Amino acid sequence: MERPSTYPDIPVDRYRAITLLGRGESGKYCPFNTEVWGANNVYTQEWCRRLDKIFAFDDIEIVRPIINYAKKAGIPVVSWQKYATEHYPLQEIATHFKSDYILTTIDHMIAYAIYQKFEMICMWGFDVLDNGAYFEQKARAEYWLGRAQGAGIEVIIPPYSQLLKRVHFDGRKKVFQDYLHDIETKFDQTQQQISQGNQQLEELHQEVYRIQGDHRTAIDLMERLGVSPHEAR
Repeated sequence: MERPSTYPDIPVDRYRAITLLGRGESGKYCPFNTEVWGANNVYTQEWCRRLDKIFAFDDIEIVRPIINYAKKAGIPVVSWQKYATEHYPLQEIATHFKSDYILTTIDHMIAYAIYQKFEMICMWGFDVLDNGAYFEQKARAEYWLGRAQGAGIEVIIPPYSQLLKRVHFDGRKKVFQDYLHDIETKFDQTQQQISQGNQQLEELHQEVYRIQGDHRTAIDLMERLGVSPHEAR
């Protein structure tokens, strides 16, 4: 796949460089010319040529396919979970940087790259960190990229990515509009379910009234015939 002309030619030969790879659109243009750390199941992308390590931090039930892939590929799974084949030193990193502002996979990967003193961090495939947690995810990733730059590390961000870039008002407006649309859609769906539930409840009430009416009619008929309801059972 041909890379767009706006994508940078990265002088990785002049640096001890690391590539962090996610599943976003820019990952298609990753040159794979450094050691490559992959996030979660990025290996499922058809353009993912190779990985040297996989970072994963979810529960074993979610990560099992990743573990199986890593075993077949002969590469380590980096995590602080028990299934790790390379231990992630979370406490050491938090102590070293005097910060535990680490939650998602991308945070762990950037912090680890800084901790291991790489001179260049190339961010491929981490583009639009959207959904409801958009701003929180973007803020944490940019915090650690800022720590990297503050440590004198060269940070490479593809043009397509929104990391370390000002989000224009129109972009923020669209995020909020999409979020509001999702909320309104869920509200409408819930209201519809309530309405359907109320309708079903009314139908059940009507059925109860019908059964009660049939019950009273049966008792009246049996009393006229001189039959006790208990004797009829």
